Amino acid sequence: MAPHDKPLIEVHQLTLHYEEAKSPTLNGIDFCLSHGETALLLGPSGSGKSTLTYCLNGLYPGELDGSMNGKRYYQGVPFENFEAGELSQRVGVVFQDPESQFCMLTVEDEIAFGLENLKTAPEIIREKVDRALEMVGLMDVKEAEISTLSGGMKQKLALACVLAMEPELLILDEPTSLLDPHARRSFIETVVKLQEENDFALLIIEHNLDEWLPYGDRCLLINSRGEIFYDGSIAQGFYQHYEAIKSEGIWVPELFRTAQELSDQGLIELGGEYPVRLESLAGNIPETLEYKPAELLSETKYIDSSRETHLSLQNIGYKHILGDITTEIKEGEWAAIIGANGAGKTTLSLLMAGLLHSSTGNIQLNNKAMADYREHLLWQEIGYVFQNPEYQFVADTVFEEVAFGLRLQEIPEKVLTEKTNHLLDRYGLLTHADRHPYTLSQGQKRRLSIATMMVEHQSLLILDEPTFGQDERAAAEIIDLLEARNQAGTTLVMVTHDMELVEQHADHVIVVDKGKVAFEGSPSELWQKNNHWLEQHHLQKPFRVRLEEAARKREGNYEFTGTQS
Repeated sequence: MAPHDKPLIEVHQLTLHYEEAKSPTLNGIDFCLSHGETALLLGPSGSGKSTLTYCLNGLYPGELDGSMNGKRYYQGVPFENFEAGELSQRVGVVFQDPESQFCMLTVEDEIAFGLENLKTAPEIIREKVDRALEMVGLMDVKEAEISTLSGGMKQKLALACVLAMEPELLILDEPTSLLDPHARRSFIETVVKLQEENDFALLIIEHNLDEWLPYGDRCLLINSRGEIFYDGSIAQGFYQHYEAIKSEGIWVPELFRTAQELSDQGLIELGGEYPVRLESLAGNIPETLEYKPAELLSETKYIDSSRETHLSLQNIGYKHILGDITTEIKEGEWAAIIGANGAGKTTLSLLMAGLLHSSTGNIQLNNKAMADYREHLLWQEIGYVFQNPEYQFVADTVFEEVAFGLRLQEIPEKVLTEKTNHLLDRYGLLTHADRHPYTLSQGQKRRLSIATMMVEHQSLLILDEPTFGQDERAAAEIIDLLEARNQAGTTLVMVTHDMELVEQHADHVIVVDKGKVAFEGSPSELWQKNNHWLEQHHLQKPFRVRLEEAARKREGNYEFTGTQS
């Protein structure tokens, strides 16, 4: 990298306080970022990571309802010296939800929109649009409507829109949270390649860290009080602050977690830092070891095949999206619907919930045609948590959002208040009870959407990406509550891209590919598929299985096929 006299970004004692908040969201933040550097910004949900993004691209304090103190410099120049909107051209942001950035109908118009606002000449716009599309591999959908793109393609389009502006700093806010394993790897490889070619600085806010580990120069660890408590090597930082990181609820990469467990058992030695590649860890595992992580040591769940069928689908079709879907969910199962972005998973879950009506076939709930249920009776049987939590919000405060379902049960007000506050406390939302749901962070919105379903007593819960946007503690809390519901007899169906979640909790897996069921069985049966088949269906084996395969491959007694991270 070419040397520069000054850091690209400098931040000194940055403190930010939202108007309605009781304590600062950012508290005395100090750091700098150099040209061409890659840094990971890691912290629990609600710790101010996205807020810091708004401070770095010049959106705050202009659009801030609150106060902000401290110094910010861009290449040695105070932020205050730049014209409104000037920094947003130099600091590009790809937000967690790419659709929140789109304002045009087609792919090429969306990329051109920002360039037109800069009064770029038409011929230059055409060149920059084509170059941006080529960089992210979307040239073949240049004229397509954005609504027809898969989640992964939308994420790449959001990246193309930012790259067309030729930023010197690119900030990615949870860029892979809704991508399937294949699309996630592809997105990361694209970003890394583009950074090598264009030498922009890269700041990544991410919970799913494993595939970013080899590429991060350093990490910034921020706690729940909005304070940076570590700035340095990610491998050393997690090793030195492992317990503090777990206590804060920051996601620990599976690679680091496994290395620590093996070290605690005296099976490997760590030299002051964790390995950042799976193969490095596999090379140190004793030949005789068959490693099982702690969370998998409990007894495997078995579903009694004689159980009653809770939900059945026969030859279901929906427009051009799904065709000839036949499956059934047993009472008390925990089923997972997985597959590539755009395969039809969410559409299938909406059909299961009665929120969409199939074009062909029939669906039965408790051996009764779903079409014969009256709407209010159907909702007494089925709860649904949307991928986008805002779709289900109906109240003006967080408290009233959770209380809404309890009010329908006509319980006494005192009991309602106690139950609502207990649930808000359980989900880490009690201090936000008076806020409007739309003002919460993405992770907090997800917890609220699940909390609203937990006040009901439906026998079937369907959740689209239940742990989306969550830090490790919040995700574990959600899964524990779902586990308790499942143990009490509630049937669970989840749409997810998280193979660790599938491995640890699901007993029934449905793989959807191009609108059809490509596989149905247990997780262990799925992992027996070869890597080429899994790659074709945009899936990936969980970390434990990949580690075992890598260790066997090292010894030369295991035929290894397919792609391995």
